[in-house]
Amino acid sequence: MRSKRVAFEATALLGSRSGVGEFAYGLLTKLADEDFEVDAFAISWRRRHLLKDQLPQGVGFIDRTMPARPLHILWDNFNAPTIEHILGGGYDLVHGSNFFVPPSKRIQRVMTVHDLTPLHYPEMCLAPVLKYPHYIAQSIRKGVFIHTPTEFVKHEIMEIFNAPDEQVFAIAHGVPTDAYSPVDTVSVEFVNKLREVMAGRHVLLAVGTIEPRKGYLEFLDALKILQQERKDFVFVIAGAKGWGWEQFQRRLSHLMDTSAVVVLGWVSDAERKWLYDNATTLVFPSIYEGFGLPPLEAMTRGLPVICSDAKATLEVVGDCAVVVKGHDPVLWSDTVSRVIDDSELRSDLSRRGRDRAKMFTWKRAAHEMRAAYRRILE
Repeated sequence: MRSKRVAFEATALLGSRSGVGEFAYGLLTKLADEDFEVDAFAISWRRRHLLKDQLPQGVGFIDRTMPARPLHILWDNFNAPTIEHILGGGYDLVHGSNFFVPPSKRIQRVMTVHDLTPLHYPEMCLAPVLKYPHYIAQSIRKGVFIHTPTEFVKHEIMEIFNAPDEQVFAIAHGVPTDAYSPVDTVSVEFVNKLREVMAGRHVLLAVGTIEPRKGYLEFLDALKILQQERKDFVFVIAGAKGWGWEQFQRRLSHLMDTSAVVVLGWVSDAERKWLYDNATTLVFPSIYEGFGLPPLEAMTRGLPVICSDAKATLEVVGDCAVVVKGHDPVLWSDTVSRVIDDSELRSDLSRRGRDRAKMFTWKRAAHEMRAAYRRILE
């Protein structure tokens, strides 16, 4: 019996690799086997050729002209051209990795939905992202199978979009493909700057864009209380200045010592790993998530995690993090202080976090995805 052929949309691998790019690359590293032949394509015209060099070994490259803007206009208004027309015949299934999958006549379709941010926080989304709920609803009506990274997002989709259970399935992501590798490409300037910032203080690290759903505003209120009790910490944010930066600045100005908050902006993968290896704890006060990659990354490096009780994040950390219910600044301040002062607790969290992170492999994710493909193709 011939291998099944999968066309995987991997546009997210073009340019700087986001969380969606990590998902696409990580899954592709392990997806192909003797039963499934996997080829990847990008919905891009000028940049599509760059995809070939970004693909892991064993994944084929589909070099077809696919200008993104004209195609999306056609797909939005006419539900055409189909993926068969663009890629030709011979594929059994097409997988859209980022909230969209092209229309088809006969090829089975899978679409990954990472979260429902545009429904919960439309004010922080760009115009193209605001179309995602429409794509989800349309895809469910047309029989597309929906993959989510957590059971939480799966049940959100079933409830909000009235999707049947058999049409939506959850498969957790793996850790980033180089998460365990040694840190060897960090500049001397970066290290010296951070060592000066640390200066013997405990480092409370946050990783992620500064935007309202990340809970940074509420965490600054906790720091204001914490500063009344101690000075031996610094809050370091490795993340871009996103929507809501002005609000963050205003809230920051209310602290007694604003120098205790350092915003690094975007950092490289190596710099982020260096931060995980040298911080005291990761703080993850997020209000809403579809998965929770920073806590998982932190656990792979043995960094203790303090997180909110956002349901998707709890699926990732299990009982291997200190969980703060709600966003009461007093409770957050007390929790941070307790973790800072309890070295035995941090050691226990580090050990258990490392063990839990080993569950999140791309080998496991790919095995489960192939099983889902088989069910769909049956």
